[in-house]
Amino acid sequence: MAGNKMDFSPDSYLAKLYQNNQPELQFDAENRAGWKKWRQKLKAKIADLIGGPLEKTQITELVVIEKREFETYSRVKIAYQVKDYLKIPAYLLIPDRDQDKYPAVIIAHGHGNGNRETLGLNGAGEKLEEATCHNNLALDFVEAGYIVLVPELIGFGERRLKEDYQEDPALKEDPTANSCYRINSQLMLYGQSILRLRLWDIISALKVLENREDVIREQISCLGFSGGAPVAILASLFSEGIKAAVISGYTSYYQDSIMDRRHCLDNYLPGILNTAELPTIISSIAPKPLLIQAAENDHLFPVDSAQKAYREIEKVYKFLNVEDRIRMDIIENAEHSVSAAAAIKFLNNLDEIR
Repeated sequence: MAGNKMDFSPDSYLAKLYQNNQPELQFDAENRAGWKKWRQKLKAKIADLIGGPLEKTQITELVVIEKREFETYSRVKIAYQVKDYLKIPAYLLIPDRDQDKYPAVIIAHGHGNGNRETLGLNGAGEKLEEATCHNNLALDFVEAGYIVLVPELIGFGERRLKEDYQEDPALKEDPTANSCYRINSQLMLYGQSILRLRLWDIISALKVLENREDVIREQISCLGFSGGAPVAILASLFSEGIKAAVISGYTSYYQDSIMDRRHCLDNYLPGILNTAELPTIISSIAPKPLLIQAAENDHLFPVDSAQKAYREIEKVYKFLNVEDRIRMDIIENAEHSVSAAAAIKFLNNLDEIR
């Protein structure tokens, strides 16, 4: 009928789909044995959703590409071949201190020009005029006495698809250009995901650190920011070698973040909401020490959602009587970003809370 305005939008259908959804593996354990059973089921289901569990990781070759000495640390660009996988470039930062061994941190970077951004470099490897949302994270850690390893996650920087890389090798036209969508869309056709490959990136980085004599094995942590956070979550869940985790700029409910606006395809894992919401997945990191960080004015992962999610995650730590191992840090007056200060303080005090 002329003049009638009818609503054909799918909003109500999608809202009802979320409201009626009952994740299979919500936390409902009544004792520690039940928690172990729940956690094992969740790990198995997530492994299946990302495309299958990883085999044992083996580094078959490691080469030094370049090395630069600075006043308080060394910066080494390395590349290492992972058996049955790919060759991975990474930056290794080593403090220049009079000691034999150091704690270490693996950084899973977010979207941007790849691992360089955490070191204050642009896509061409030159010093940035001003810090990005990564806030020169790796430099703060090495200055604090940590060995830092920042692998380039697949889909970013030098690990873009060849066509994307050749169009703009130094990321001059678009510093955030990546191949996430093209890689993940192809992997999904095989029932796999880019998260599985990025998990392999982090587990391989862990193996590199474990093979070094100057690393304290009992003090290897993982920090994931933004798009690197889901990888850090999985690595902390699946690898015993990672002793503590920092999740920054990501903790929320899916409904409030990646379902609320257009995000990169690398955030989406088919079927995950049938299994668990994001806070439930993060809570499976317990009983490992965990710092949740959120920026006060983050429009991508709202702080209110992060705080609500934190309370849900905290319940599992309290259930296990290890509530002293979880903390939350709010970066005041900041948009989507990460800050090393609280993370360093948290990791420096691990001996007191283990």
